[in-house]
Amino acid sequence: MKLASLSPAASALVLVACGSASGTTPDDATSSAGGAGGAAGSGATVSPPDPGAPPQSVNGVFSFEKRQTSGSEFEVQGSALYTNPPQQLNIERRPAMLRFYDDVPLDGCKLVQPGLSIGGQNPQLVKAGKLKIMAGGGVAEVPLNPIGIPSGALPLASWIPVTTYTLDVSGGAVGHVTGEFTTPGDLTVTSPTVTKSPLSVSRKEPLKVTWSGQPDGRPVWLHLNQGSLQLTCRANDTGEFEIPSATMAMLGPSTSSPDPMAEPDRLTVERYTWYVVGSAPGATLVISTVTAKVTLDVQ
Repeated sequence: MKLASLSPAASALVLVACGSASGTTPDDATSSAGGAGGAAGSGATVSPPDPGAPPQSVNGVFSFEKRQTSGSEFEVQGSALYTNPPQQLNIERRPAMLRFYDDVPLDGCKLVQPGLSIGGQNPQLVKAGKLKIMAGGGVAEVPLNPIGIPSGALPLASWIPVTTYTLDVSGGAVGHVTGEFTTPGDLTVTSPTVTKSPLSVSRKEPLKVTWSGQPDGRPVWLHLNQGSLQLTCRANDTGEFEIPSATMAMLGPSTSSPDPMAEPDRLTVERYTWYVVGSAPGATLVISTVTAKVTLDVQ
């Protein structure tokens, strides 16, 4: 599993060690919409619940992602990592690995520095066993990769927007873990066109992005990634946002890399939620995202 293949939020599968936890506040709300607890109807704004006060550390991170791969095609992926010893979280509004979101102004963009690193004392990967997610009477089990780590494709129908799921982990080194998390609203990028071919964009002009989907009372996040550079925009969920030309100008012209593992320049549009479920030795940070990724050819 390549971390670079995940969305910026889900890249937190690499754990960060920092300090102790403190209380949380409702995350990123942009409206006073009502609470969640089941599948959302189309059109209405239904907000996921507050993630609450988490423990001081987690043993694992589970990423549950729905990704738009083209204009009308989607895929769902589940990936989990568990470590021993557990990794500490420094949580105020959100875990430390997601803290870079905090400083981005609403309807604005900013150069950010996501803090992704492994912390703790020589953390080792452990096999957690079977990992299942359940909602609405349905059950999906995340397949194990060749080294016994839960990671792989899930049925498209397993991802339902603004819905409360039960995470269930059993039969491995972390014992039985169970708890609830809620997915964000749905999202489909309508412009620019999501394709597997690079989109030519100008560094001298703004880039307009439009989307449709299930609102959830929270912002929509847009990320421009070029090498180690990340520019993040936090947009009101109005269905469109224009990345300013001043932000686009911070990118350099796209260049080809001889490294086959190098990530291309990319625009990512996403919604996300985070929750901590379970308790030691299997406390799990769950990050649920719906994303669209567009490869860019910056001119």
